Amino acid sequence: MKRPAILGVQLAILLAAGFGTARLPAQSLPTVPYGQAWSFLETENFKVIYHQGGEPLARRAATTAELVHRRLSRLLSWRPNDRTRLIILDNTDQANAMALAFPRNTILIYPAPPAGGPGNYLDWLYELLLHEYAHILQIDMATGFMAGLRSVFGRIVLPNAVQPMHQLEGLAVYAESRYSSMGRNNSALTEGTLRTASAEGNWPGIDRAGVFNPSWPWDAPYLFGGKFTKFLADSFGEGTLAQYNLAHGGLFLPFMQNRPAKRVYGGSFPALWDDWSRRSREGYRAQADSIKGRGIPGMERITVDGMHKSSLALSPDESTLVFQASDGLSHPGIIRTDLATGRSSKIHEGFVDGAIVFSPDGRSVFFGQLDWGDDGREMSCDLYRLELEGKKLTRLTRGWRARDPAPSPDGRHLYFTTTRLGQGALCRLKPGDGSADTLIPFDDSSSVSCPAVSPDGSRLAFSAWTGEGYQDIYVMTIDGRSYHPIFQDRAQDIQPRWSADGSSLYFSSDRTGVWNIFRWDLAEEKLFQATNEEGGAFWPGPGGEVLWGLSLRGQGYELTNIGIAEERTVPGPSFADNYFFAGAIEPSPASSRPYRFWKTMLPAAWLPTGFVDSGGGRLGAVVVGADDLMRHYYLAALAPGPGFRRWHYDAQYLCSALPADVYSRASDLVALRQATGDDVYCERRIEVILDVTKTLASYRRRCSIGLGYRRLRQGPETEASPRSAGYWTGALADLAAGAAYGDAKRYRKSVSPEDGRAVSLSARLYRKALGGGVDQDWGQAEWREFLPLPMRNHVLMLAARAGTGSSAGLFVDEFSDGFRARGFDAGPGGKRKFLSSVEGRIPLCRVDRGAGTWPVFLQSLHGAVFLDASWGGEAFGKIAWQGMQRSIGAELRTDWTVFYGIGLQAGAGAAYPLEGKGNVVPYLSVTTSLEAFHGKKIH
Repeated sequence: MKRPAILGVQLAILLAAGFGTARLPAQSLPTVPYGQAWSFLETENFKVIYHQGGEPLARRAATTAELVHRRLSRLLSWRPNDRTRLIILDNTDQANAMALAFPRNTILIYPAPPAGGPGNYLDWLYELLLHEYAHILQIDMATGFMAGLRSVFGRIVLPNAVQPMHQLEGLAVYAESRYSSMGRNNSALTEGTLRTASAEGNWPGIDRAGVFNPSWPWDAPYLFGGKFTKFLADSFGEGTLAQYNLAHGGLFLPFMQNRPAKRVYGGSFPALWDDWSRRSREGYRAQADSIKGRGIPGMERITVDGMHKSSLALSPDESTLVFQASDGLSHPGIIRTDLATGRSSKIHEGFVDGAIVFSPDGRSVFFGQLDWGDDGREMSCDLYRLELEGKKLTRLTRGWRARDPAPSPDGRHLYFTTTRLGQGALCRLKPGDGSADTLIPFDDSSSVSCPAVSPDGSRLAFSAWTGEGYQDIYVMTIDGRSYHPIFQDRAQDIQPRWSADGSSLYFSSDRTGVWNIFRWDLAEEKLFQATNEEGGAFWPGPGGEVLWGLSLRGQGYELTNIGIAEERTVPGPSFADNYFFAGAIEPSPASSRPYRFWKTMLPAAWLPTGFVDSGGGRLGAVVVGADDLMRHYYLAALAPGPGFRRWHYDAQYLCSALPADVYSRASDLVALRQATGDDVYCERRIEVILDVTKTLASYRRRCSIGLGYRRLRQGPETEASPRSAGYWTGALADLAAGAAYGDAKRYRKSVSPEDGRAVSLSARLYRKALGGGVDQDWGQAEWREFLPLPMRNHVLMLAARAGTGSSAGLFVDEFSDGFRARGFDAGPGGKRKFLSSVEGRIPLCRVDRGAGTWPVFLQSLHGAVFLDASWGGEAFGKIAWQGMQRSIGAELRTDWTVFYGIGLQAGAGAAYPLEGKGNVVPYLSVTTSLEAFHGKKIH
């Protein structure tokens, strides 16, 4: 669950509600595909919404959710007042889900089972709902005085929503593991991560576990938070989990979680974390000593950069390795390592999903890659072939949702897996003509991953999940007529690879309680353990004399190897099957009905809000709401004006249910402006906006085009309002068109966009015929180039912005401030304007420190030096260096995570105007990740 993104969009909407003049986000989350026919069915506690084709899964989800409700409502002693919405969105091939508390309790289910990975699950839908519904119950809690506020103001009162991430994710991980024999708390991968973090000194403090941080391990709130929550339940009783969260749900002031913690647990969370960490590290040190004594040497480390790696493959001639890597400093992609020289290089950038395999001749690699659909509302996986020498990339499928390619030795066929609506299938592609047939059909009781063709082309090995926790290696005849498992138990057996002679299968398994690589001798039907890692070993690459793999270490995954020799293998132990399952899940018999969005548009919350005018402050109210699919948002604010003779109002509506997003706004507001002396000028602004924006997106680039209409009448609020020269009065009405393109990259540890550009063009036609008072035109272009410097993540930014206007009479300048050089109070005048900037952006250091459980976490420090030059006049041919606004300066910037999930950049700068006898002008700047949700606005 990507909680920072969801928390961000919810706060953007709530802030828009809290401040009557704020704008709704220009795009909503989640992005629900348009063009689907939606239906729903209801049970006692859930409303399941699904698109065509999804009814069987929706009925299964409804029954499963009721089972989850019975178990978790007892655990947490809480029951929501309204049905929780379950929205089934089959628009991505990434296994994921999200829980939202606003505008209604909602769980988004992306039915892409996590096949082939080291995560363990009995039933992916059951454990997904355990995790997400734990979030719903926890965040929904409001007790005491806060329950009273909730009953008055609605779902804007969510005291449990703002907590450290290890508390939110930790409880959800505890729930998924408490009512299943699997889940992350029972996972060998979790144990390996904590064991290696302990051994190599990378155990996070409570500050790091309280946020999502780009340093390893990225999922610390889940893994460490889940284990910490289990420690609390084991030490103080499981009932204290409900006691604490109910007490926290009554807190009027946020960030005071240590007060109920002391009452329930007898100590603050930082003290409890330190106690648990000390005990856990002692236990993991003992485990590490036990693993080392098993008689198999550990693998030799080849790389030392850690972070995430996967999908290792060894070339047929054993000269080259490839694997997928993501380090937070650059985009994920495929790394090629020459084993003769030891040199590594990135040969492809992209979100590789599943296995990477070599072609039979070793000249190319095949892989699956995730990419956005044309409008950015869908993400699917397709197959590609990359030639190693020329790096020519060929797309083999489009929209097939295909991954895990496996070529036949003769190159005539390419086997792959695919999913849809929670069902998996195994297929075979003929690259020559692009046709495909199905070997194992779609089935919601199985999911296939990582097929591998034997060297003689007669057999196919693959890993298959077949329900109730069975994840086994199967061997199938190449024609698909028969297949059988080599084991059938609840050990997780994944990533099979054939030995060069086809006599053995290597695969990764957690059957000893630690993920390791095993070898199965097909002739003798004997199992051997080939590696003995403290954290785990994955993605076997067997050669003639050396076995390659990816080992989990304290800073992430490393490329490792070990010699293949019979004396270094030991008989694999039998697996003790002691798992239990939730029970049979029967489809819900509830009746299905068509979804009508307008029937679900009741307000979710209201708040008192304030307006200002010449008579002082005005108290009003604002309501905000959305439909169940969150494709229609609205906000309406109202307050009486002076003497109740008129009303201040602000009504906004955002629709993302069409091929293009539609935004509209009508408002009558007052803005306070500085006038002469101590006077304040009260400017009344009556405005109507209608914008239509279409976005096209892919992994490498994003562009948008938009059209819009605006009419604005501005002037003094009353005849008694003081007037100030320079504030224009009258009406403006314009038609606007704009386009924006961006392909700059930004990584987890970036301090700036890198290696790309952002370009925008816009034009406005102001006409009296549209309802305005002037006839004029304005066109503007902007180009920002982000050039990578030799040192990593250092950037040189070159920017230029130019605008030109024309009018038959009076020209109303709305654009001057956008051309202001830093260090100057106002931008240049004139119908022609130009602004250029050169800025060097320099990372200084990563801090990654917070203050216990307080909602501030400093991620990094970085700096910038700049030169700005701005000009305005009546003709570009009259640009003169001496007539420009010119300044130089420097900034120190800091990146923070605040409120546990919102990105914030705060900086302090100083600009020195080069024009005349200027003084150094200090300034502060603050931007937040909430701004990302406002997109590129036409008006």
